Amino acid sequence: MAVLSIATTAFDALRGYAGSLAWGPLVGISRTATLSLLGRIEKGTLVIKESDGRETVCGSPSSPKGSKHPRTELMVHRESFWVRLLLFADMVR
Repeated sequence: MAVLSIATTAFDALRGYAGSLAWGPLVGISRTATLSLLGRIEKGTLVIKESDGRETVCGSPSSPKGSKHPRTELMVHRESFWVRLLLFADMVR
């Protein structure tokens, strides 16, 4: 039993280390892909504010004179949002 416990602990440590190395690039790819799709917004504006202070404006920041386009703000609190959105959202359309 002790050998199995040591092997399991070592495997968990290795898995955690590999996951920490892959997490940053995965977040970056997910964020870039999602913002690329959201950048195609044709009517209205989506302002994305992230907890690290970054702000991204998708759509048209200014509407033509006299027309009203919706404006929405999205606050992203955790970087896992980008990965979840990419993996679990229907973004094909």
